[in-house]
Amino acid sequence: MRLGFSARTVSDWENGKTEPSIATIKAMVKFFDITYDEFFEED
Repeated sequence: MRLGFSARTVSDWENGKTEPSIATIKAMVKFFDITYDEFFEED
């Protein structure tokens, strides 16, 4: 399963231009089988 986000969309998230929706975050957490804490963990 792929999540279907364009490279441009991901780039905008990475550069702080936009943020993923709650539904998108839920989908990514499920897809990568990680916790929300892991998702929001900063380096």
